[in-house]
Amino acid sequence: MPIQQQLVLSALEAKLQAIGGYDSILWKIRTGYLVVLYGGLALLLGASGVPEQVAVAADRVLSILLLVFGFSVSAFLVDYSYLRKKLRVIVARDRLIDLAFQADYHDEALLIKLLHIAGETPIESISAAMTKEYRAKRNANLAWVLAPLYSTAPVSSVVILWIEGFTG
Repeated sequence: MPIQQQLVLSALEAKLQAIGGYDSILWKIRTGYLVVLYGGLALLLGASGVPEQVAVAADRVLSILLLVFGFSVSAFLVDYSYLRKKLRVIVARDRLIDLAFQADYHDEALLIKLLHIAGETPIESISAAMTKEYRAKRNANLAWVLAPLYSTAPVSSVVILWIEGFTG
């Protein structure tokens, strides 16, 4: 087997392992976020789910909101960073598979770029077609995974505390 084919096969396997590694990291970030955030809120708010006498404890409400928003933004940024790396690897691996089935393919410059560590390489520097695919995957993940996950707690905290402020 020629060295080029061995490199491609090795890169495909390594990229698959990298995707699994990124998945593992992402799930740890997400579950850690949920456990720490909701566990912390339970400790701060008590068993009832809202602090008693919200109107009186305005400094506590502000602290809770800042904690929820700050922690959510921080977790989102870390998650988004790893998600972007994972998606770059996925797009590079998909493109490498496509190239492996093109018998007449001779663009060695692109092949060499695809064999590099994709998670650390800006996707725009590899190919315009890959950039489009990457952005589509990124936007879908932002809309259907990250936005709901990291916006639910801050928004619901504001709503709950606002309602309790009027009814409490």
